Amino acid sequence: MVLLIIKSSLLLVRQQAAFFNDDIISKITKRQSRHSIVLNEISANAK
Repeated sequence: MVLLIIKSSLLLVRQQAAFFNDDIISKITKRQSRHSIVLNEISANAK
């Protein structure tokens, strides 16, 4: 019984961590895409 509770709580923690990581990754990729757009504009202007 106790093992079941521990396993289910671990699963919940893993799901929350995965969701949290996805959120962070999406924010980072959005930022990186913005940076790459800016860098592309700068390099285009420099040519």
